[in-house]
Amino acid sequence: MPEFDIGPSYALYARYLHPVQGHRGRNLFDPAARTEFATDPWLITATQTLSDLRAAGLVADDADGTTLAPVRGLLVLPDSPSEGGTPVVLIVHGQAPTFQPRTPTAANEVPSYRGYTYFQRHLASEGIASLSANVNVVNSFSSPMTDDDHERRAQLLVLHLALLSALSAGSAPSGTPLPCALASGAVTLAAALADAQPATGPLTQLRDLVRAVSDVELDLTRLGVMGHSRGATTAVEFAERVRAAAGPASGPATFTPGGPPQVVLDQRANVESLIQALGIPQPGHVKAVVPLEPDDVGPYPLALPDGFLLAIAGSHDEDVHSSAANIYEGATCHKALLVLHGATHGRFNTVWRTLPSTRRLINESVRCQAPVHIMSNATHENVLRSFVGATFVARLRGRPEELLILTGERRGPSGTDVTRSWRFPNPFPTPVISLDSGITTVLLNGLSGTPASVRLRDLVINRYRPFAQDMTVLRVARPARQPAELVVPITADQLNGMTHVSVRFAKEYDVRSRRARAIEPLRNFELALFTENGLRIGRALPGSRVPSVVQRAYPVWKWTDRDGPPLCYDDTRIFLQTVEVPLALFLRRTRHTPSDLGRVRELRLGMLPVTKPGEDIFCLVDFLLTHR
Repeated sequence: MPEFDIGPSYALYARYLHPVQGHRGRNLFDPAARTEFATDPWLITATQTLSDLRAAGLVADDADGTTLAPVRGLLVLPDSPSEGGTPVVLIVHGQAPTFQPRTPTAANEVPSYRGYTYFQRHLASEGIASLSANVNVVNSFSSPMTDDDHERRAQLLVLHLALLSALSAGSAPSGTPLPCALASGAVTLAAALADAQPATGPLTQLRDLVRAVSDVELDLTRLGVMGHSRGATTAVEFAERVRAAAGPASGPATFTPGGPPQVVLDQRANVESLIQALGIPQPGHVKAVVPLEPDDVGPYPLALPDGFLLAIAGSHDEDVHSSAANIYEGATCHKALLVLHGATHGRFNTVWRTLPSTRRLINESVRCQAPVHIMSNATHENVLRSFVGATFVARLRGRPEELLILTGERRGPSGTDVTRSWRFPNPFPTPVISLDSGITTVLLNGLSGTPASVRLRDLVINRYRPFAQDMTVLRVARPARQPAELVVPITADQLNGMTHVSVRFAKEYDVRSRRARAIEPLRNFELALFTENGLRIGRALPGSRVPSVVQRAYPVWKWTDRDGPPLCYDDTRIFLQTVEVPLALFLRRTRHTPSDLGRVRELRLGMLPVTKPGEDIFCLVDFLLTHR
């Protein structure tokens, strides 16, 4: 499979917006701004950083003195075109040192973008091209949560996509903001690709690249995007900007208290205008978005017409926490969430895991564990190839059955333990029907009551917030030795064409207590279907028979020295997970037939009595009917 490390020798750059902090509308990469605010403390530091990057060959200057950002990365192509054209995945890494050692030279640049080569090769073997973007020009200035870090990465993703579009077409529209910095001076990419230019140096490499890209017939209307860490949030931000760019142009939004900083709003408007000028991508082109261990929770609605979200969290992530779970909660598209027990942050990137700072964090976290349950380097790679690879193959190659690995109906790689949530039909875009709004009744001791609606973030046990997600759920608390039933109404037509029923749930308990983890029953429930007259249709399905339930709460200890002396701290969390069963399973080995499902008017979730002190508490949400 052809691989192209598009580096300095290709001499590809782009016009790029890096806002000057405190001076709205001014660009660090504009020499006039650097002159006008030369005494500004932030600009003095930033200008020195820019000078270091220029000396190391990471940036270059145009003829008018405008500093240009590099467009670089690793492009991996399949050996031959896929049927109907070759789809593309864009990959963006997160924060890491730009140089290691820190002396800013080309030889010391940390190639974070090469850390997913094993995954790119896997995609190529499945007929999918991928470009992993080098965003070190962002890392050099990064100060997340206070500036436009994610949006600047998204800006670079759009520029890399513009490069692929130009390479695929063999020419670039005149407005494409991608100069090629030749020894004789910067020329437009359109001019660089034109036959009139002599094919020497970078132009020879460019034209070789054009031929290779042309051979595989890229299809940029089938696009996936994956990011890791800050790059994970960037992947979601990129999709949001694509959606917004398809709407009417409105210019930058105005800051409101509690909202994103003005610099973020301005950069979002810049990215959207760039997408509009290039004409790509359209919202319907983005088929899959994969934030791998993101650093921000959003919210990101991701209202993409044909999009799919796979959010991934690692239980032993030494850098970020459970942001992926809350990105999942905010998304309105079809989606899935994987919590990988034993996954770290740095081991997914083969470059990062060799850095002294990353190795130190991982090794200290390993020493905190009792017992140690951290995935090996090889298992991290297998997880990416299997779960994420299947997602892109399903969405970009038209093989929807591959998504069943996300529900547990297809096995994942050995050595992995996964808590899952999902909400998607098969095939797309079959609707998913929510039953939550009709739930008003819980039955306890023959009496009818109303289930409590609570926000998981507000639940505290022994001064600890045990839940990873921040969302509103139904909470049913009852004496542990007494049964209860939650009644979920179903109307006459809702089961038509549906094949599965599901709910997301978690038990509430002191997850940090070893004894509580050992005795907490996690499957003491059953599901049953009833007519409006209380006649049960088929049989009740006990939780012990539901294969998708693999809920466990592993003790997780992490290491930190950020806010004081080094210490190991408890970060054990409870995640909601999906329980799903086929409707046909209720009928198996009973006298009822599929036609009897038309008489169903209630789904009842029975909470079974257990022997333990105090209350037994269920947290429930997302009662769904799905076709697969």
